[in-house]
Amino acid sequence: HKISLGGMRDEADLRGYGFTYEGSKPGAIVQGLIKMGVMNGMIIMDEADKTEKFAISTLLEILDPEQNHLFHDKYTMTTVDIDLSNCHFILTANTI
Repeated sequence: HKISLGGMRDEADLRGYGFTYEGSKPGAIVQGLIKMGVMNGMIIMDEADKTEKFAISTLLEILDPEQNHLFHDKYTMTTVDIDLSNCHFILTANTI
């Protein structure tokens, strides 16, 4: 599953929107897991060099093995622990 980080303007694009908001939906990570149908799939995060500052802490939570077994998407009201520790993440960048 591919996620373009370059076009994201809000942390909710990765972490989801609270389900009480009209038009709310899960974030790109959970949407990718649903689309792949597995919890150990490969997620490509494109344009990591264009990541906005707001997303750095969320990316750390997703990629850090000490934290990524307890990822929370706001759509699930942060009551569901999502274990990302078996996912494979590839980040691409045009410049470093």
